[in-house]
Amino acid sequence: YTRAGTGDKSVSWFTIIKDPGYYDIFCYVGKTSGRMFRRPMPGGGQNRGENQQEESDYKDLHYKIYREKGFEEITLDYENAEIGWNMLGRYYLKADTAKVVLTNKSAGRIVIGDAIRWVKEK
Repeated sequence: YTRAGTGDKSVSWFTIIKDPGYYDIFCYVGKTSGRMFRRPMPGGGQNRGENQQEESDYKDLHYKIYREKGFEEITLDYENAEIGWNMLGRYYLKADTAKVVLTNKSAGRIVIGDAIRWVKEK
């Protein structure tokens, strides 16, 4: 994880593709109550006991899916993503090293990258 920014920081995942073909690419989104929200700041204008809305630190995740002819940028809405594996798309990958990059570009405060999974279409 890291603070959100302009996309100047990133994390990358690699795998060896031995069998060329179409692959579904998934990212893992782990959500827990302690990880999703921050408490309102003190002095925010609401008294204790009032129904306070918590604001999420996590907003959007910006991925780059690398393939033979460059890369495609995919944005995943963290707040509406499923807990667990979320499909980023289906891509044709040749026999080579496959790569997915998550940048720190986000409208939220924090960007977190858990895991990437490649599944060959049957």
